Order: sequence, then C-alpha cells, then structure tokens
Amino acid sequence: MKILTLRLKNLNALKGEWKIDFTQSPFIDNGLFAITGPTGAGKTTLLDAICLALYHQTPRLGMLSATSNDIMTRGCAECLAEVEFDIKGTAYRAFWSMRRARGKPDGNLQSADVELAEVASGKVLANQVRPKSEEVERLTGLNFARFTKSMMLSQGDFAAFLNANENDRAELLEELTGTEIYGQISQAVHEKYKAAQDTKNTFNLRLEGVQLLSDEEENALNSELALVKSQLTTFNSEIEKLQQQAQWLSQFEANENALHQAKEKVAVANKDYDTHSSELDKLAESEPAERLRQPYDALTKLKDDESKVVALLVSKQQKLPEIQGQLEAEKARFNQASENRDEAVNAGNAFETLVLEKIIPIDNKLREYEKDNRRITDALDETTKALNIDKSEREQQSKLTETLALEKVQRESYLQQHKADGDIAHKISGWLEQAKSVNKDAMLYQENKQKQAANQQSLKQLSDSITAHQQGIKALHDKLTAQTEFTNACERSLIEATKTGDADALAATIAELNGRWRYVVQGKQVQQQYQQLTIKQERNKAALSELVQAYSDTSQTREQLAEKYRSTQQQLNDVSKLIEQDAELTSLRQQLTDGEPCPLCGSKQHHLAQAAIDVPETVKRRDELKRVLSDIEKEGAEARDKLANLTLQKAKCEEADKEFSASLEAISIDWQQVLTQLGCKYELNDAHGFANFEHQQEKALEDLTLKMKDVKEAEQNLHKAKLAQDETQKTLREKEYECQLAQEKYTQYSQRIEEIESDNATLNAQLAASKKALEDEIKQHGLSPSQDLPAWLAQKQRDASEYSQQSEAFKTLLEREQDNQRKQQALTNKIQELEKLAAEYQALQESNNERIAALTVERVALFPQKDIGKTREQHKSYIAQSEKALELAREKMTECDKALASVRSEIAQLSAQKNDISEAKSAQQQRFESALATSPFNTESAFLNALLPYEERERLQQLRQRIVTQQQQAAVLLEQAETQKVSLLANENAEQFQTQSMQVIKDNIAEKNQLKEGLLSQQGELRQKLQANAQALKQQQSLLQELKAFETYYDDIAYLHSLIGSASGDKFRRFAQGLTLDNLVQLANQQLDRLHGRYQLIRKQQEGLGLSVVDTWQGDVIRDTKTLSGGESFLVSLALALALSDLVSFKTSIDSLFLDEGFGTLDAETLDVALDALDNLNASGKMIGVISHIDAMKERIPTQLKVKKQNGVGVSVLDKQFAIE
Repeated sequence: MKILTLRLKNLNALKGEWKIDFTQSPFIDNGLFAITGPTGAGKTTLLDAICLALYHQTPRLGMLSATSNDIMTRGCAECLAEVEFDIKGTAYRAFWSMRRARGKPDGNLQSADVELAEVASGKVLANQVRPKSEEVERLTGLNFARFTKSMMLSQGDFAAFLNANENDRAELLEELTGTEIYGQISQAVHEKYKAAQDTKNTFNLRLEGVQLLSDEEENALNSELALVKSQLTTFNSEIEKLQQQAQWLSQFEANENALHQAKEKVAVANKDYDTHSSELDKLAESEPAERLRQPYDALTKLKDDESKVVALLVSKQQKLPEIQGQLEAEKARFNQASENRDEAVNAGNAFETLVLEKIIPIDNKLREYEKDNRRITDALDETTKALNIDKSEREQQSKLTETLALEKVQRESYLQQHKADGDIAHKISGWLEQAKSVNKDAMLYQENKQKQAANQQSLKQLSDSITAHQQGIKALHDKLTAQTEFTNACERSLIEATKTGDADALAATIAELNGRWRYVVQGKQVQQQYQQLTIKQERNKAALSELVQAYSDTSQTREQLAEKYRSTQQQLNDVSKLIEQDAELTSLRQQLTDGEPCPLCGSKQHHLAQAAIDVPETVKRRDELKRVLSDIEKEGAEARDKLANLTLQKAKCEEADKEFSASLEAISIDWQQVLTQLGCKYELNDAHGFANFEHQQEKALEDLTLKMKDVKEAEQNLHKAKLAQDETQKTLREKEYECQLAQEKYTQYSQRIEEIESDNATLNAQLAASKKALEDEIKQHGLSPSQDLPAWLAQKQRDASEYSQQSEAFKTLLEREQDNQRKQQALTNKIQELEKLAAEYQALQESNNERIAALTVERVALFPQKDIGKTREQHKSYIAQSEKALELAREKMTECDKALASVRSEIAQLSAQKNDISEAKSAQQQRFESALATSPFNTESAFLNALLPYEERERLQQLRQRIVTQQQQAAVLLEQAETQKVSLLANENAEQFQTQSMQVIKDNIAEKNQLKEGLLSQQGELRQKLQANAQALKQQQSLLQELKAFETYYDDIAYLHSLIGSASGDKFRRFAQGLTLDNLVQLANQQLDRLHGRYQLIRKQQEGLGLSVVDTWQGDVIRDTKTLSGGESFLVSLALALALSDLVSFKTSIDSLFLDEGFGTLDAETLDVALDALDNLNASGKMIGVISHIDAMKERIPTQLKVKKQNGVGVSVLDKQFAIE
C-alpha cells in the first residue's frame, strides 16, 4: 500500500484547502522527506488527515461524529480529508468530509459524507461509513489499529510494544496480527468437547432409562392376551343374537304402527274426495269452454291492436302542418347567418392589412431601441458598481498603507535593539552542543561515582556469597553420601523382586493373558446371544402356531359370509323385481281412459288412473337389504384383509425362524473359533463352566499384575534414587562452578574499582577544562553567561529564533508594502477609465430616448388601442361566432327537413298496418264464430259464463291431483304394511323373539357391551405393554449403535481438546502468539542489523512472551530491556516498529511509512545511525515521512514539507505550491 496524494481542508491549524501529491517532485525524486515546523503548527495534522480519509478517526481524537468533531478549524463551516492510495497497481480514492448546518460556523454538525472509489474508472465502491470502513480494511488488510502500527507510527507509540508487560504484549500481538482466531478456535474446541461430554452423559442416562420386561413377564402377558381374545369372541356372538332379536321386535312394533296409520290415511282420503265433489264437477263442466279460449283471446288482441294503430295515425296526420311551418322559419334564419359571417370576415381582413403594412414595422423599431436602451443601462450599472468597488478598495489600500508603515517602524526598532541576538545565532547551536558534551561528562562523572559505590557494595556481597557457597558445597557432599547408600538399598530391593522373572517377562505374560481375555469376553457375549436367540426362536414358533389357528378361523368366517351374501343378494333381487312390477302396473293405470273399459277388470270407472303409485315400505326393505349386503361386503373385505395380513405375518414368522436357525448356526461357528483361541472345550449352553474358566483367567491376570506392580515400584524407587543422586551431583558441580565464578568476579570488581577511580580523576580534569573553554568563548562576544549555563543558552537560542522570525517578518512586510503601492496605482488608473466609460453610456441612453418618443407618437396616431394581439383576437372571435351561428342554422334546417320526411313515412306505414290488422281481424272473427257454433254454447255470453278464470282453474286442477294422489298413497301404504306383517311373522324365531320385551333385551345388550368394553380395554393395555417392550428393546439397540458411532467422534474431540482446547482460549492463543513473537523477533533483528550491529533481541526462556536484549559488543551478555538507555531504547523500539510494520503487512506490501517524533532522545551519533537506517529503507523503495524538531535531521533530509505559523492569527500554512485556490 502506498499513499499517492493527500488533500485536506480546514483541519486544526491548517486553514484553507491544500493538496500534496507524493507522486510529483520533490517527493518522487527523494522518497525520504521531513515534515518540519514549530510546535503546534499542525505537522501531525497531516497524518490525522490520512487517518480521517481512510478510517474516519485519528490516533489523538478517536472516532469523529456529528456529536464529536474537535478537528474542524475554528470559525469554519466545513472540513474534509481525501487520500489517493495504490494497492497492487490499482489506485483508489478515500474521501471524508463534514459540514455545519446552513454553511454557518455556529450551525449544528451534520453527518459525515464518505466515499471510496476507483480513481481510473470512477466506480464508487462504498458511500456509507460502515461499508466504506469494511471495504478499506478488505482492500488493505489493515484495520485502524494495524494501520497506526504499520504505516503511521504516532507520538508515544515507539516504545509501547517494547515496554509492555506480557499480557499487554499478548493483546498487542493479537490486535496487530489478527490472531484472535486462534483463541476462538481454542474456545470452539472446548465448547465442542463439553457438548460431546454432555451428549455422552445423555446416552448413558437414556440407556439407563430403557426398562425391559423379563421373559416370564412377557410370556404371562401373551397368555393373558390369548384368554381375553377368546372371551371377546364369545361376547360378540351373544351380542349379535340379542341385536337380531331387538331389531325384529323394533320392526314388528313399527309395522303395527304403520298398519294403523295406513288405514287412517285411506279413510281420510275418501272423506276428502266426498267433501270437494261439487268443485271437481265444476272443473269438469269448464272443459268445453276451455277449448274456445285460444281463438277468443286471439280475436280480442287483434281488436286492441287496430284501435292503437288508428289513434297513432290520426296523431301523425295532425302534426304534419306544424313541422312544415318550422322548416320555412329555419331557412330564413340560415340566410341571415350567412350574411353576418361575410361581414365579419371582411372586417378582419381590413385590420390585418393595417397591422402588417404600418403598425408592426413601427413596433419592431421601438423594441430594438428599447433593447439597446436596456443594454446601455445594464452596462452603465455595472460600470458604476465596479467604480464604487474600486473606490472602496482604494480606501482600504490607503488604510493598509498606514498600518504597514506603523508595523514597519515597530519591527525596525526591534531589530536595532536586538541586533546582538542576530549576530550570535550561528554560534548558538555549537555552544549548545558543547554544553551538552559538558553535561554528558558531568553525568558520566556522577555515574562513575555511583558505579564505584555499587561496585564496593557488590564486592562485599561477593565476599559473603563465596562464604555461603563454600558452606553449601560441604552440605551437598554430606547429602550425596546419604543418597549413595539409599541407591544401593533400592538396587537390593529390585533384585529381590525380580527373582521370579524380570519386568519384560512379566509384561509378556500379562500381554498374553490380556490378548486371550478379549476372547473370554467374546465367548461370554456369544453365549448370551445364543441364549437370547434360543428364547426368541421359541417365542416365534408359539406365535406361528397362533397365526395358523387364526388363519383357519378367519377362513371359516369368510366362507360363512360368502353364503350369507348369496342369500341376501337373492332376497334383494326378489324385492327389486316386485318394485319393477309395481312400476309397470302404475304405467298401465296411467294409460286408462275415462268411459273405456279396463282390459283387466272391465270397469269403466278408473278412480286410480291418475295416481302415482308409491311403495315406500318395499323401497325401504330394498334399501335395508342393500345396507345388509354392503355390511357383508365390508366384513368380507375385512376377512380378506385379515387373511392377507395373517398370511404375511405367517410368512414373516417362518422367515424369522429360518433367520434364527441361521444365526444360531453362525453363533455355533463363532463359539468354536473362540474355544480354538482359548485352547479349552465347553458346550455352548454350558454358561456355568465357562464362567469358572473366566474366573480362573481373571485370577491369574490379577496375580501377575500385582507382581508387575512390585517390580515397577522397585524400578521406580531405584530410578528416583539415581535421579536424586545425579541431581545432587549436578547441583554440587554448579555450586562449585558458581563459587569459582564468584571468586573471579571478586577479582574483576577489585580491578574495576581501581580503573573507575583513575577514570574519574581524568574526567574531572577534562570537565573543568571544557566548561572554562566554553565560558571564555561566550565572553569573547561580550556576553556574561549565568551559573545555569544550559538554561542561559536555551534562552539565547529562543532570543535568536525570535530575532530570525522578526527579520523574516520585516522582509515580508517590505514586500507587502511595495505590493500595496502597486495595487493603489492600478486602482487609480482603473477608476479614471471607468468614469470615462460611464459618461459615454449616459450620452447613448439620451439619444435612444429621443427616437423612442417620436415613434410612440406616430403609432398612437395609427392605432390608439395599442394592443394588436387583443384586437386581432376580437376579430377572430367575431368570425368564429358568425361561423358557429351559420353552422347551427344549417343543422336546425336540416333537422326540420328530416323530421318532415320522417312523419310522412310514418303516416304511410301506419295506413298499411291498419289495413293488415283489419283483414286479420275479419278472418279471426269467422274462425271463432265457426268454433262457437260447434260447441255446446249457443251464444258468446254463454261461453264466457262457462269459462273459468285461469287462477280458479289452476286451483281446482291442483285440488283434484292432491285428492287422487292421497287415495293412491294410502292404498299402497296399507298394502305394504300388510305384506311386511306377513313377512315378519314368517320368521322361524318369531315366537321366541316375542317372549322378551325390548327393554329386557336392551339391558342384556348393554350389560354384555359393558363387559366387552372392559375386555377390550384389558386387551389394549396388554398389547400396549408388549409393544412398549418391543419398542424399548429396539430403542436400546439403536442407542447402543449410536453410542458406538459417537464414541469415535468423542475420542477425536477429547484428544484435540487435550492439545489446544481451553475455556478462555489461552492454550492455543498463547501458542500462536509465541510463534508470532518469534517471527517478529527475527524481523526486528534484521532491522537492528541495519540500524546498529550491537544489539539483538531474544525471547526470555522463563516467560512466555518476555523479551531480552543481547549485547554483542559485551560478549553476548543478555540484558533486560528496562536497562536500555533512552537512545538505545529508541533504536530497539524503532526496529520493533519497523518489524511490526512488516509483520502486519502480510496481506499488503507497505510502501509508505510516517514517523511522528521520537528522535529527541538521541545523541548525535545515534541520530546519524537512525538516519542511515531510514536512508536504507528509502533505498529499498519505501516512501518515508519523518516529523521532528531536530535541526540535524532537517539538515540531513533536504526534501522538507514545511508547516508555517502565521503570526497572531492562530492558523498555519504550507508552501504556496500545495494550496488550492
């Protein structure tokens, strides 16, 4: 990742808009540049702008929002930051801005506007805060924390990693490298392991919860179930007989009631016929008149139609003269409208001629003159406005001239008074370096004195330590002697324990027994399987016997149902045939004619000829037979299904028997294989004998295990004794070595004390000489330094700096004064030109006004109305109105003409229609009179008296039909009731059925049903217990299979948990952090080789993430990082920071690096080393920006980005080449 450009506006002290292009000169010529400027000028603000554009936050202020924005320049209403950066050859632009409401400095802060886009295509990748942050992190591989540790090292962050404790360093490593995933993996493994443990416990609990019946309990339940089934069969048979008796009694009682009701209905029907006989006679007498109704109605309709046509014809003939008069009046109106239209058209044409030839030319000239006048007026206004602005600006320039003159006098006075500060400015830095050297020597003198005291103390401590070591060595010699004796005793114990065999022989025998033991366990399992399969085979055979018996019983039941079906079907056919005969008899009755003899009985009176024969009882009987037939079919289907089910179950039992036999055969083979491996002989069903063999094997294994335990304990005791003896010998050698080292150090410290005393004497003399030389040089320039020489030099340096700033400000003031004079002269010349131009515009305006007045007088004389368009529209309106009136008159005239023709046509049609109706009426009159002459009526009035109204005739016909139907139905019901009674009494059990009442039978049925329900409930409970036991057995087998499959997974996750799993995630996280730290140390040592060859970093052995420093110039002595001096700490911290940058950039190459401060603690030599390292980094292709106040650094880095403070206004500026106007 490389920063290409930076654009910012109104951020902190950097007011205004600025853009820095790092791809152009001078940055492209030298990738190492310094950002310089006084404290508080805004150097770090440039780095804040980069962070803002990319991540919307800064290291100093954190995340910025509409409620928290302290980076916007005071008094401004908006700020922005924009960065263009390159990743793998593709340029992107990141933008952030924020403004205040209404564009005012005191307005409320608005939400930030953000955008991430490709530079080449302009394609927007994100325009919201969160998506943009996520996309930047995805492209760069850096979040904000990693960015500020890899590309932008902020103030105070150099030594953060070096000085952190182990926990803080672990958090930093995890934050920087994104290795939190390892902790998450460790926690996830732990959670899976806990879940697996819970699952395993759940399996065990579920297995414990499975309850199975014993074989005795299962056999007892099966026997009890068979008994219940037998009792249910008996009860079903008895209940069926009682239900048949109850059904016969119910049908007999219903038949008695039906017979009584049928007789009553016959009597009621006959009585009803006698009551309405007079009305039925009247209906019969109206039949001849009814045959004349149609011709009479047709004649009446023709007479009414003739009257209507005549009336309409007279009305049309009366309307004809009125329409003719209207037509003549409309023709006159049409002629008048045509004349009015012609007059309007002529007036409009005359007006258009006047306008085109005279008025329009005058108006065009007036518009041109007025347009010129407006243009002149606008130019005059602009000239006047510019003139006023220039005069105001000239007055401001005059005031500025006075202000500059006053400031010039003040600055000249200051420069004259402090000329001495300017003369020594070039000497101050040298004096400061000499003072630092003096202070350094003084500090070294004090350090040597402190070292001397420390060495004296160390010398005393070493003397005490040597004495303690000598005492410890004597005690260790005594301890070693006692341990040697104990070791010999342990060796004797081991010899005693291995008389019957050594550990290897015992282990071989135990391994052999353990190898045979699995066959013992396998044999026990085989015997158990044999016993279980034998019991299941016996149960299966018993079930097969029951199925054979059930199949025989069901087959017999099905044959009985088939015989019953055939009998019922024959009865149904007989009843259906009887119903068909009744229907045929009804059809023959309907063919009888009044007055003609019946072909069967010869009677001429047919009272039931129109009746519809209804046989409800016979139909009911037929339906009952159909229902019984359907029930038989259902029972037959159930029997058939039951036979099929029994056949299937029998086949399954037979198949199971074969499988049991095959399994027993396979078990027998397995048993022989087990016996072969064990080398013994037992019958498969001899469980007791094999159990004794198992006990013998187990006892032998326990005895050998105890012997093996004794041997192992003796070996361990001997091993521990030897280890303790070796440890004591090792400790003794170490103590002797430490004592020797202490003696050597004692000699070294004695020599070092003498050397330090000699060095201090020389250093003290050198310090006095250096201080006197510096004071003499200062006095040569006429100055008298104070006792606190560094403070006096610092004040003089500030005075010299102030003199330099005042001198620069005086030069700038002279330039501004000259520039102001030039601007004043230019404004004076410009004002004179504008005044001349304004006078010319005023003369042109007066000339145009005179021409406009003359043309206006001429136009008023030709056309006083002024508005041509309005007058033209009036003429057009007159013409349109006359045209409309003419068209309306034409339409009305045409309508009258059409109305006259229509009336004449209607009169002709009505006359023809009247003639047609008259002819039809005469013909129909003749037909009616002819029909009346052949009828029983002598006159038309007699016919009308005999003719019944439609409603009355309909009522009487319905009455006759109801009475006839009632008589027929009553007769049929009576016949059916009598037939059914004969059928019921014909039943062979009729007499027996009548011996008990219906209530007694119902009580018997209820009692037996209650007993049956109890048996059914008992049967259900027994079946449920047996099914539950079978389901439990199946569940147990399934659980065992699931547990066996799960244990493989459990073993894997348990092993993985032992390696990396932990509840906090520390086990795998610390392992990954250790690898990361090793990598970081290697990268940091590569940077230290470039920076300074003296130091190398290593990990502490006792601490997981601790660091130490190896001083290669002092015999690779290992030092704690806290013992490093300021300069040394900076070099190591810089190496770590650069290494962290390389480590964090595992996704993206870091080609830009910004260092903020951190160089102030370095002496001149170390600073040169650091700058050389930065030059090397720059040579490798990185662009490096450094923020610092160090003068030496400014001199070493020629390319500088200067941030300058403006005096007294609180804002800073960059060079003009970076400004955006």
